[in-house]
Amino acid sequence: MVRNFNLSKTKIISKQCHELGLINFDTLYNYVIKLPYGRNSNRSDYKLILEEHKGTCSTKHAFLKAIAIENDIEDITLCLGVFKMNRDNTPKITAILDTYDIDYIPEAHCYLKVDNTIKDITFNDRKQPVFAASLLHE
Repeated sequence: MVRNFNLSKTKIISKQCHELGLINFDTLYNYVIKLPYGRNSNRSDYKLILEEHKGTCSTKHAFLKAIAIENDIEDITLCLGVFKMNRDNTPKITAILDTYDIDYIPEAHCYLKVDNTIKDITFNDRKQPVFAASLLHE
């Protein structure tokens, strides 16, 4: 979990959260992690996760970072990492890797960092991020 704080009742995005009963960062974080993975109708509008009830690694984490900024919280960092997507962390791509005789595919992924700890809420599971051990660049 990340540090909890109350959301503003007057700032634009935080006010939308209040209207949904999401009054602090903890409740919002737990709400967003439960949203299913899915591309939003406009990839550049991270606020659509509330309206469309879904999001990607980019939109979910950008939304939470925007909330942190709006509430003057500076210790939540939005990160983009490139990792080695391989047989161990993404078993579904094994056939592709075998076909082309390669060990991994470089893959970009968005996530948050709090106190130098990766927080990845892309999918509705609370496992440790599978990509962390294979980060090439952040």
